[in-house]
Amino acid sequence: MSRGCFSELKGEWTMESLLETLRSCGTISTPELVRRTSLSTEMIEARLEYYARFGYVKKTVFDAADCACGCDKCRGCAGGGRISRPIVFWEVVQR
Repeated sequence: MSRGCFSELKGEWTMESLLETLRSCGTISTPELVRRTSLSTEMIEARLEYYARFGYVKKTVFDAADCACGCDKCRGCAGGGRISRPIVFWEVVQR
């Protein structure tokens, strides 16, 4: 993921700026959004859950504990349980 997909906004991130970031970046995890913005995990999830209810964004939950593809490349197969909790990914729904 390139840094170019993140807005250069300083200060307050609005709901529209989060949507624009998702449009630019494609699929992105909640932890990545937290790292790149001034928002908390709870604030990002609350804002994006709101948009998910109206069909603007899609939420995907990856739980590495459930991964058993045997590829030895993804963290669920190779990590030996390094991911202790599910990771939430978000993407804008194309209309």
